[in-house]
Amino acid sequence: MYKKVKHKNLKIFLANDSEIVLKKVSELLNTIEGVKIVGQAKNSHDTLQNVKKTRPDVIILDIKMPGKSGSVKGPDPAAAGIETLNIIKDEKLVPVVIMLTNYPYPEYFERCRELGADYFFDKSKEFNQLIETIQVLVKKVLTDDTGNFP
Repeated sequence: MYKKVKHKNLKIFLANDSEIVLKKVSELLNTIEGVKIVGQAKNSHDTLQNVKKTRPDVIILDIKMPGKSGSVKGPDPAAAGIETLNIIKDEKLVPVVIMLTNYPYPEYFERCRELGADYFFDKSKEFNQLIETIQVLVKKVLTDDTGNFP
């Protein structure tokens, strides 16, 4: 358990290097009552800086985006989103991490799971599952009297 939620919206941060994806995800999320997008970033450095400031409940994180990736182990050392995931979970910055990627390879999936990703979705065919997951998380925040999240 990370924290007590003291607000009535699910605070979401978006991290993706594609302006098109950021726009599409934002538009979809803005149709869900109880969602508040608290920030966006296009690289790992800005993601970490802004997540520390905004303290979201959920981050939707891309695997491949600009940023340092020197400590990444796995199929592609350029996958700075995986390092960002590692830092987020290690420092307990965000309770729920959703990986949204164009690279749904088993190696990435396994590495993200090992590092604590809560969900892993393919951008090309799993947007509906992303939205359904957010709806479930919103419902949990709005109906959980204990304030515990997730």
